[in-house]
Amino acid sequence: MGRQIAVEYNVPVLCWVDIEEGTIVKVTEHVEAIEPTGQLVDEDANYFDDAASLEVARQIADDNDWPAWDKGY
Repeated sequence: MGRQIAVEYNVPVLCWVDIEEGTIVKVTEHVEAIEPTGQLVDEDANYFDDAASLEVARQIADDNDWPAWDKGY
């Protein structure tokens, strides 16, 4: 297996709340509006700068269908 890095993205999230009941109703992600941050993360969860790696990683991420999202919790 080759070197794995992550391209960091901002994902808009709406947290719908009931202001009368004081509860969260639902949380929705707007994945069509994701924006890359320009940051890369290595396998040890460290941020690093490498313009060439960012370009290649963005091309791969943009040219392929994304698998099911791993929520990480």
